[in-house]
Amino acid sequence: MSSAIGQSTSLSSPDRVGYDVSTAMADKPTQDPDQKRMTVGEHLEELRQRLIYSLCAIAAGMAICLTFASRIVALLEGPYMRAMESLELQPRLIVLEVSGGLTTVLKVAFYAGLVIASPVVIHQTWLFVAAGLYERERRHVRWAVPFSAALFVAGAAFFLMAISERIIYYLLGLSVWLGITPTITFASFIGFMLKMMVVFGVAFQTPLAIVVLTAAGLVGPGKLSHFRRHVIVAILILAALLTPPDPFSQIALALPMWLLYELGVLLSWLYVRKRGDRRETS
Repeated sequence: MSSAIGQSTSLSSPDRVGYDVSTAMADKPTQDPDQKRMTVGEHLEELRQRLIYSLCAIAAGMAICLTFASRIVALLEGPYMRAMESLELQPRLIVLEVSGGLTTVLKVAFYAGLVIASPVVIHQTWLFVAAGLYERERRHVRWAVPFSAALFVAGAAFFLMAISERIIYYLLGLSVWLGITPTITFASFIGFMLKMMVVFGVAFQTPLAIVVLTAAGLVGPGKLSHFRRHVIVAILILAALLTPPDPFSQIALALPMWLLYELGVLLSWLYVRKRGDRRETS
């Protein structure tokens, strides 16, 4: 009986009770306010708010660009004019409708305004995504936003300043070689330039996307290196789908994308090394 009493005393002692309570509290998961799930209505309200901010930023950027529309159009026309002069052709663009010039200028102002507002738009997009992330993941989003906007602008500027004239010269030179005099409409040319600037701007996001995925633990340098051949094939397919059907344009997009992928692999390796985690995600 004394043994039973001793056992009972031992179980009911304050130290034992404190141990049981502290152990239970340690085992019980704490509720993190950052891990609170949002309802469908809250997600929709968050989306509405981010869309309003983004549209306001685009509208402001478009209003600014309308003021300088003629200079922006001249900047976009520059590669075409220089390519036509190199081919010894009359550098001119035509419109086929009475309102063709107006609609094209509005399109130019919209896309130029989108480029100006891209930091705000990208920031609002990341904020909407971050609403469903944990605090550790949100920290990665905060530093990724300015780099994402800068890379988009850098990609668009890279096409406009370094690639566009060569692509236009090659495409128009092929027409001349076939004995065809190119007559390009203002709308089609501006549409081509804007589309390619967006394509290059998105392509320049590759290294940042790789670093973010590495920080989230979804990929690692080993996996990125293992699938390098598959990625190169995918890059060639994307370049063929997103560019005009000529090898120069496809190479002009595929080569920078591949180099950016290799840069992303290097940054992923540096991130893992700095973090001191030698484990590779599967």
